[in-house]
Amino acid sequence: MAINGLPKESVLPNGRIIVNEFCQVQGFTNIFAIGDIGYMTNDQRYPRGYPMVAQVAIQQGKLVAANLKRSLRQQPMQGFVYKDLGSLATIGRNKAVAEIGKMKWSGRFAWFIWMVVHLMSLLGFRNKMVVFINWFYRYFTFDRGTRIIIKRGAANIVKLRQSVLEEQVIK
Repeated sequence: MAINGLPKESVLPNGRIIVNEFCQVQGFTNIFAIGDIGYMTNDQRYPRGYPMVAQVAIQQGKLVAANLKRSLRQQPMQGFVYKDLGSLATIGRNKAVAEIGKMKWSGRFAWFIWMVVHLMSLLGFRNKMVVFINWFYRYFTFDRGTRIIIKRGAANIVKLRQSVLEEQVIK
């Protein structure tokens, strides 16, 4: 997969971009890639790159922001050090798995941990209350809620985009 403007040797066959410990794209000092798209192997615990989870992207984003500030002040940048905060996954109603440090849980307790962590990560009291009330309602009514919204004419938009892209390729 080629990305316009980047050398082919900076992009892996799976589309991930090779970055250094500062999240800078290989061969550049002013282009950064973080999260799932960035492929960093400076940690012996993760020789095939960091896991493609939100915590890696969040921590790398904070590092890049701090390093940009350091650059403006003519200070040296700091390298990325991943702090594994654990893993959570819900696998059904009242069922989840949680691994935090050396502790592991499953079942209803892990599901409760998952809910608390996700509620606390939301910004603002109102958002937390709305999500909690929705979860509470859906738990007792077994209502799955709307999972996807497709607007009428969405297929036509996709066809229009394809035809525009085809015209650009022909030109």
